[in-house]
Amino acid sequence: MSYFISFVEKLSKFFGIIASLLLIPLLAFTGYEVIMRYAFNSPTIWVWDVNIMLFAGVITLGGADVLRTGSHVGMDILVQNFQPRNRAILDLFSSVFFYIGLLVLLIFSWDQAWMAWEYRETMSTIWAPPIYPMKMLVPIGTFLVLLQGVVHTIKNVSAVFYISKGG
Repeated sequence: MSYFISFVEKLSKFFGIIASLLLIPLLAFTGYEVIMRYAFNSPTIWVWDVNIMLFAGVITLGGADVLRTGSHVGMDILVQNFQPRNRAILDLFSSVFFYIGLLVLLIFSWDQAWMAWEYRETMSTIWAPPIYPMKMLVPIGTFLVLLQGVVHTIKNVSAVFYISKGG
């Protein structure tokens, strides 16, 4: 079990690093567009499309690492004074909604991504780059979050039983 947890956490961290590195070209292209548009009065037709694709990579590939590190926005004000065991129990109950939402997203995003891949869908812009690789990132990222969620659940179950035994 510890091998699975270690593997998933390393995978989440790896894709989190990739997601954070995507911010560098995102910022560079945005700066380029601003300079071209306002300094030279010559806006590009491709930067907005590239930025959409890069940002999609940041969001979808970074989600599992956000869950791994607990960096997401939460309602801590409600549970900040809970004992660790009670917090883990609450997390286990609320994880039902987490898994339902992720499974729905995974199923529907896979259908959309596969259809886009089959038709080699492009963006409906002047430049019209292929959009199907970006759409494939959604089910991949969702699956990574699902894996990290399983690790989170395993840790919560462990916390409930370890703490309840007086450990």
